[in-house]
Amino acid sequence: MRGFLLFIISLIMLYILAPIGLFYAMLKPKRGKYLYRVAFSIDQTGNAICGKCFNDILILKNGFSFGHPDHSISSVLGVNQYNGTLSKFGNIICTLLDRLDENHCIKAARTEGLLK
Repeated sequence: MRGFLLFIISLIMLYILAPIGLFYAMLKPKRGKYLYRVAFSIDQTGNAICGKCFNDILILKNGFSFGHPDHSISSVLGVNQYNGTLSKFGNIICTLLDRLDENHCIKAARTEGLLK
């Protein structure tokens, strides 16, 4: 029950504070990689939230698991692409991402230190 309450509070805080913080940051000079870092954080959150679902539909039973909050969806896809443990649907997702950015999933896995 405690976890559920913390989850609800975190969602409320996110929906109230995120627009304010985003607007404020966009007004500041020298934003640098601000939007990249925010997008990466959202990607990690998606991995944590959807991990169980992704494990069932994107990888084979012996694949590297989704769900770790410090890994992005792309990096986990990359490890499984490298190991040959993507499902048919996982391969489709990687192919689409790789068309947008060559070797996207493998590069993400290397950037996060999941592959050498």
